[in-house]
Amino acid sequence: MEKGSTSGVWVMDAVRWTVSMFLAVFIFSAAAVAGEGKGGGGAAGFEGVPLPTGLSKDTWFIIYYIDKRFEAIDKRFEQIDKRFAQMQHEMDKRFDEVDKRFEMIIDLMTAIVGAFAAIVAVAIGFAIWDRRTMTRPFEDKIKKLEQDTDKLRRLIDALKKLAKQDPKLAEVLRSFSLM
Repeated sequence: MEKGSTSGVWVMDAVRWTVSMFLAVFIFSAAAVAGEGKGGGGAAGFEGVPLPTGLSKDTWFIIYYIDKRFEAIDKRFEQIDKRFAQMQHEMDKRFDEVDKRFEMIIDLMTAIVGAFAAIVAVAIGFAIWDRRTMTRPFEDKIKKLEQDTDKLRRLIDALKKLAKQDPKLAEVLRSFSLM
């Protein structure tokens, strides 16, 4: 028999059940035979029950008793089935509760990520705004300095042209390394 084979397990269960039934029939028939010498005590209480043709009271008692045992077993299985159904219902409730909790956790995490993204966006926006407002006065000063530098450059160019005609001015410009 292979390991994990379901047909082998089924066969073993069938053999066990058959052997247990044979033992039950043997034990009850032995009890019935032993009871015949004492007035058929094994089937006492079944005098009013109609017997199928060809069966003795003792055989009928064994069949009746086994039938009652099977009815009891069937009732027990019904109870077990009800309990399993109840457990399945409870497990379904628990799984639904767990699903709801997971949804709540996911919603919470989404909210946290959203809040974090909003905070980061606001911080970046503030930094950009702050840089622009901080650099604007410097940009204005630099533009003014560039204009002043341009004026000075044009003044030096004009003085160089004039220095070509005036030697004193040319000497002063050379002393300041402007020519």
